[in-house]
Amino acid sequence: MKVVISLLINICFLVCPLDNDVVGQQSNVILKPNEPIERRLKGGDVQGFRINLKANQFMRVIVEQRGVDVVLSLYSPDDNLLEERDRPNSTNGEESLSAEVTIAGEYLLEVSALDEEAEEDKYEIKLETPYTAKAEDKRVKAEKIFQEAMKLRSEDTDLLSQSVKKHEESIVLWHELGDSYAEAMALDNLFFTYKGLLQNERQSKAQAEH
Repeated sequence: MKVVISLLINICFLVCPLDNDVVGQQSNVILKPNEPIERRLKGGDVQGFRINLKANQFMRVIVEQRGVDVVLSLYSPDDNLLEERDRPNSTNGEESLSAEVTIAGEYLLEVSALDEEAEEDKYEIKLETPYTAKAEDKRVKAEKIFQEAMKLRSEDTDLLSQSVKKHEESIVLWHELGDSYAEAMALDNLFFTYKGLLQNERQSKAQAEH
């Protein structure tokens, strides 16, 4: 009887293919350089990709959002969070995560939906060819500064002036890199940060007059 049950289970696995999204949730796929992978993602999902890197390498992952706003999180081989990225471009456009790693090993990149109630939609992920670090990578620096600028803007209205400075620093770097998409996004964000700063100054002035 046990033999029959075992045989039926094996037949079921052969003739009943697993859903691709379920497979993606169960295991972390190896992400190879310049081999894009398209996936579907919904709110509450976390999909993992393994990246093998050598010591002192720069790496960059690009995600093309096609209807779902994603957050990228990079973990070290010992499971420490190294970097996290989420640009203010909603459900379409390019997300990018660049980093310099100091130790060799297998890194984990997690892709999750910003909105936990987001409907299922597509994204494409690609790893650019990693290269050996010779000096501080300008792209890594630009991404970190822009992320800091957005964090300062969202945390406290009293930090808006600092956010403005960070945005301006990132814009210079994006321009030098020739990344017009990232530069335009930083400029747009800078405009709204300036707007918030001016509103705060008007409110402070009005309160002082009373």
